[in-house]
Amino acid sequence: MQKIKNGSFAKYLVTLEAHENDLLLFNGDQFIWAFDTEFDEDTQKLMRAAARYFDDYRIVPPLAEIKKYYDYPFVITNGFSFVIDAENNRAVLAGSNFHHEDLPINKLISVPDRITSQGISYPVRAIADWGFYKDTSITDLILPDSITQIGNYAFANSIIHDVKMPADFIMGNNIFYGCNHLSEKMKNYQDGIKIDQHPQCNVLRKGDVFQTNASDQTVVLDVNGSDALLFNGRQFIRATNIHQDEQGLQWDESQIYEQFSDISKQQSEQSFEDEWEPEM
Repeated sequence: MQKIKNGSFAKYLVTLEAHENDLLLFNGDQFIWAFDTEFDEDTQKLMRAAARYFDDYRIVPPLAEIKKYYDYPFVITNGFSFVIDAENNRAVLAGSNFHHEDLPINKLISVPDRITSQGISYPVRAIADWGFYKDTSITDLILPDSITQIGNYAFANSIIHDVKMPADFIMGNNIFYGCNHLSEKMKNYQDGIKIDQHPQCNVLRKGDVFQTNASDQTVVLDVNGSDALLFNGRQFIRATNIHQDEQGLQWDESQIYEQFSDISKQQSEQSFEDEWEPEM
């Protein structure tokens, strides 16, 4: 078990969701899905088996998506990690596993169309949701035509530049979200969440904790212009036009959510996909 990462920016850990021993946490800067957590009485630390970190609440995935292949057997070969989905007789590309001293790999790399595990050969059929999220190893990639599905946010926030796509595949949501190094050709595949950036509110900052009539400690999860997403320990509040007056912090309108997943669901419904024609 490892302890939750605690950088200099971390002010606290707030639990936003709990699913048995899997927790969605906020540390004042990042959102953390921590898996198989337990509290160590000796060190007074929250320990976890694994964790995934996200900078923006809009892209925090539901637990079922981020942990879909968590307990599956896997194979590492040719610098790639593959999940073995024996029930469906397939392998799923789950990310890269190149040696750090070789990074980044500034050359074209091919993904094999089959891999072998325990003497059984499996066709590579898909890329997992979030498979290459924040990957800093691969810039150029060739995908085999055996791949028929590319998962949600598959290359999000990575340094990917160019990908030779399969001949026929189903594309997940926002597969190149936050990819700032894409070739012009690959930008045709960008879609989904559009985040309007406004001058930041001078009243609140992400990670602030303040007092309201409803709660002694309300945490600021996100700020965009004069709007903010807040959490008071029980409910999530999307507040519009936040301002300060003699009575304290005020806002004009608000939406209340009982679960963090309700926010993500609405965000997904409001996001849209641009029409695109892939250039091969």
